[in-house]
Amino acid sequence: MGDANLDLQPFMDALNMVWDGIPDGALLKSVEPGRGNCLDTESSVMYKNRKVVQGVILRLRNVESGEL
Repeated sequence: MGDANLDLQPFMDALNMVWDGIPDGALLKSVEPGRGNCLDTESSVMYKNRKVVQGVILRLRNVESGEL
């Protein structure tokens, strides 16, 4: 099936932020694809519905093709 690498540090940094006054839908962090990760596109860490969420599209390694 393959494998992928995802750095959770930007997500963890967002969890440790002070939440007073942050509006719903606010962009907390943005992570660009690079050699150190398996991101296919830019990943956004956002504050939605009183939760921190991160959307990712990963490129699989060690396979002929694939996205997750």
